Amino acid sequence: MKKDWFQHDNLTEAQANELIERYRANQVQTQKSLSADYTTWTVSALLPQADRPPRIDRTYQQKCWR
Repeated sequence: MKKDWFQHDNLTEAQANELIERYRANQVQTQKSLSADYTTWTVSALLPQADRPPRIDRTYQQKCWR
């Protein structure tokens, strides 16, 4: 399965550390870097990419509403 980097932007240091702990609990490779404004953090996670687009949620769709 192909993997790509997903980025979480504009995080405080506490939020970034918590997110990294959650990803590491699931054995996901992460990187933490300081944003360009030097006040917030960016966390990057190497996550798998799906081959197909997500399925449409049809929970609240009924035939009579079409």
